[in-house]
Amino acid sequence: MIFLFFSILEGDFQNLIQDARNFGICGVSSSIPGSPFDNPSFSSINISSIGIDGGYIFGGLATVLTLKGSINKGVSGYGFLFFNHMIPGIPDTRNALVDLNGNGEFDEGEYLDTSKIVMSNAFQNLFLFNISKKSGSLSYGINLKIFYENIMGERGIGGGIDLGGIYKNKDISFGLVLKDITSSMIIWEKTKDRISPSIVLGGSYRIEKNDFGFLPCFDFIIDETGFFSLFGIEISYKDMVMFSSGMKKGGFSFGSGFLVKDYRLNYSLAIDIENDFPITHRFTISKCFYKE
Repeated sequence: MIFLFFSILEGDFQNLIQDARNFGICGVSSSIPGSPFDNPSFSSINISSIGIDGGYIFGGLATVLTLKGSINKGVSGYGFLFFNHMIPGIPDTRNALVDLNGNGEFDEGEYLDTSKIVMSNAFQNLFLFNISKKSGSLSYGINLKIFYENIMGERGIGGGIDLGGIYKNKDISFGLVLKDITSSMIIWEKTKDRISPSIVLGGSYRIEKNDFGFLPCFDFIIDETGFFSLFGIEISYKDMVMFSSGMKKGGFSFGSGFLVKDYRLNYSLAIDIENDFPITHRFTISKCFYKE
């Protein structure tokens, strides 16, 4: 049982941490980031803000929670992010086996002593610190990441670095992100896990027509599993009401959002037909701080 949850928690950080707005366009984020995690240049191209994301994944088996914020100082920016991925109520049977022959394996005729089965939890945390700069049409930044995981008492810790940049010319934006450039490591008591480097390259083009805005966008991703692409579009009315949709191989998504005074509310639903747990919900609320 414990190995099942090891594999679940070794999942894709990119999908787990995604802002609900980006999740609604199937995860496109390199040129329109929702947090410093999406692109380290986020804090220098967006107004100062603080936000919280939450959602249910793996068919409601697990929850995700993200706290994030950024401060824009004109030509420089600073950001942070805290992420928690929790799987509660795991039955721990490691000490419950009645091992009649002492070989440490579950054999015919042996059973589990239910009085020795205890409920445990597994969680995965990420702490991210960000700094970025802006020079003309180009913004660039760096993330320092610290990982901490606890899976039914087994603890792991590690770290990594991301680099990223965005070039914006009027309504056209291009983003490039180099994730885990040092092959991020998570060190456990008896083993090590490695998060391989990946490259995300994408773009977006904002079209204004009367009170409506149209934002087609895309990302191309190269990682250890190969090459894949994401496509999305967001339609807005007076920048106050947004609807979005996205597609990728084997999946699609829908989203909606509202801007109420200084607060942004977003909800998205993603369906991955190639996943054993195909439906994921994501919610985001953000508070923006405008300079007078």
